Amino acid sequence: MYIRYLSNLVKVLVLVVLCCVVLGHAQTSLAASTTLTSRNDFDSGLYSSTEGSSRSGQLRLQASGSFTTRVWKTPSVALGDQTSVVSDGTYLYVKVSGDNVFLRYDPVKDTWKNLAAAPRYSGQGSDMKVLNGAIYETFGGYQYEFYKYTIATDTWTRMANMPDLMNAGGSLGTDGTNIYAIRGTATTDFWKYTVSTNSWSTLSSPPATISTGGSLIYSGGYFYTPRGGNTNTFYRYSVSGGTWATMSNAPATLNSDGNITTNGDYIYVLRGGSTNSFYRYSISGD
Repeated sequence: MYIRYLSNLVKVLVLVVLCCVVLGHAQTSLAASTTLTSRNDFDSGLYSSTEGSSRSGQLRLQASGSFTTRVWKTPSVALGDQTSVVSDGTYLYVKVSGDNVFLRYDPVKDTWKNLAAAPRYSGQGSDMKVLNGAIYETFGGYQYEFYKYTIATDTWTRMANMPDLMNAGGSLGTDGTNIYAIRGTATTDFWKYTVSTNSWSTLSSPPATISTGGSLIYSGGYFYTPRGGNTNTFYRYSVSGGTWATMSNAPATLNSDGNITTNGDYIYVLRGGSTNSFYRYSISGD
């Protein structure tokens, strides 16, 4: 009987202790509340890796360091003024001038990678264009060999030769289906490469010769190019009409090999020639 009494007493004590623990835990887990009525009340609190002084009414993370100018990694070889560069939207591809080195740059990882060596060295008039998972390359330097680099397999394939030798002012462009080329070299030669048949055809000539500074860019059914050769003339070619037109003159003469590029309604042009001049052409406004 006495033993049964002790057993029941122990059970009661255990139950009381458990209730105290539970109730005590519930009480200590309740956070205290405080009403802040002024900025001084807010600032009297303890900041932990945060700050509230840079913008009123907002709590922001506190900077633990400072920003400096980012230094991008450079390629393993020097790049000359005939180096051609193109992007597939993910990487930059670089064909080094005066060499057969072919590189890929990853802008996210800031790394360079050597790809399969190009089959030829590059000279004046070298250029590249991306189309359907491949890069089409003309090597310039009075060469007419034309190659396709397949990005997925890192391989080069020789295609049909260009109609004549490419040099200064030579450039490639694409309308998204085929490749177009101005020969440069102070000529009016203008060609089209049909991808499906691996063949070249001659198109109507521009109004005057294209020389150093020529560079094709496509936008909205037209190709645009400076004439180059120390002129400020700027041309447009209609793909559907097969005709050339002379557009508004550039602000100054252009005579350096270099690519032009487009972004929306604008075409951007570096003057080159040891200058820092940089121009923008409005397509819709001419």
